[in-house]
Amino acid sequence: MNIKRNPYYLFIVFCLFASSSFAQTFTAAFDRGKILIGEQVILSVKLESFDPSLQMFELWRLPDSVNHLEIVKRLPLDTVVIGGTQTFIQQFAVTSFDSGGWEFPAIAIKITDRQSGKITTLSSQPLPLSVLPVNVSDLKDYHDIKDILEVEKQFDWTLFIYIAAGLLLLILLWLILKRKKKPRAKPVVNPRDALQTALEDLRELERSSLQTAGEIRMFLIKLDIIVRTYIEQTQGIPALHQTTDELMISLNTLPAETIRTQFFQVLRLMAAVKFAKFNASAQTTSAALPVVRETIQYMAANKK
Repeated sequence: MNIKRNPYYLFIVFCLFASSSFAQTFTAAFDRGKILIGEQVILSVKLESFDPSLQMFELWRLPDSVNHLEIVKRLPLDTVVIGGTQTFIQQFAVTSFDSGGWEFPAIAIKITDRQSGKITTLSSQPLPLSVLPVNVSDLKDYHDIKDILEVEKQFDWTLFIYIAAGLLLLILLWLILKRKKKPRAKPVVNPRDALQTALEDLRELERSSLQTAGEIRMFLIKLDIIVRTYIEQTQGIPALHQTTDELMISLNTLPAETIRTQFFQVLRLMAAVKFAKFNASAQTTSAALPVVRETIQYMAANKK
């Protein structure tokens, strides 16, 4: 029998070709497999070769928190048309505040045939993610974070006259106020007294209970106040009024690179728990206090 002249064989071949051409693929992947506590990794979920005229599906919905991993940002769904079919891509920013090896579970999607009503389930692979702890000095594969660079500001010469006039006015007002009322002297804190007070506060905080999420959060808030108070009293930096990024820029000149790196990670952890309301583990929280104590003692020993 001649296949070319038989329409039934041609129809079967066409169906096989069409079904293989529009086979969907569903995948999920992280852009990297290792992060530090508080850092973010991008999760990309993709459905390829989908024909909306023949099929339909319900958009995947991921939980805000799963297996020590938190979704902090959801980007809009992106659609790309390729050769008559559509590809759907959505990205998520994922982070974790518990060190260890975690796994994002498999993501499933159901595709329904519009004519037959047949439902096909596609599933991605589980995704492993390693979250490194705060103390990373002993890790051989660890790469230090890049130093924070300040943006160089260019002076606007067009405003020179206004700035000069404003400065003269401020100086004049200051002289007038100085004659009327003497300024109050700021209290001078002895560096040794400040160090002793900070170490005593840390010893008292170390005896705190870390059984509940509320106790852990309060522990990190008190730890943040202790170290910021010491820095403000001894380093001439308004640490209690600065953001975490501003404080790291102010302390970016600390000569000990290892101490600076560990302390900056603790600052990020305390800020994340305080403002983003994430729950850190008791082990991670306990590891933050020795880093703060070592940083304070280093600043006291190297105070010029």
